[in-house]
Amino acid sequence: MSFYIPFDFYTLNNDKAWLLGFIFADATISKINGQNVIRIFNIDQGLLEEIKYHFVIPYKVGKQVNKTTTVYFLRFANPHFVDSVESYGFQKDRTDLTIPRMSSVHTRRFIQGFLKGKASYFEEKESRNYGVKIIYRSNSFITEVAKYIAKTCNVKVANAHCRIIKNKTSCEIKYVGVESDKVHSFIESGLF
Repeated sequence: MSFYIPFDFYTLNNDKAWLLGFIFADATISKINGQNVIRIFNIDQGLLEEIKYHFVIPYKVGKQVNKTTTVYFLRFANPHFVDSVESYGFQKDRTDLTIPRMSSVHTRRFIQGFLKGKASYFEEKESRNYGVKIIYRSNSFITEVAKYIAKTCNVKVANAHCRIIKNKTSCEIKYVGVESDKVHSFIESGLF
């Protein structure tokens, strides 16, 4: 069923730029009943509920239970909405994605949304190391993100470490200690 969504991405504002970044982080496009559908996945049900409420999204937050994990998702089946996301280069195969061209303010919000969806925090008890890491399929995209973070957060450019897992590229950038504090502060100064 396709519900009306009260906005699209053909015209951006700060909040929509943030959501577009969040979609780039962990969404998929698939065909259901001949129609393209976007699903945003996240392990934080509360965050997806906040997004649903803030953007007046008419779909419920769904739940998907895998063997060892539970993830939540928002599904968008509105063709106009899906087309507007795809107009920024988002596609099923994220191997060659790049950061979409937009104003510097919207790029900032886009990156914050992307990091809110994709960044994970870690703490190593034995070494007392802590940090933030971002893992993504597109080497080109994650390299652009690393350069943006370096410039914006005044940290070193993180080198992407890529490997092939089940025939898919997986690239990681990581920030540790004080640098991760700066990146964390940048992420949390976004929309949510």
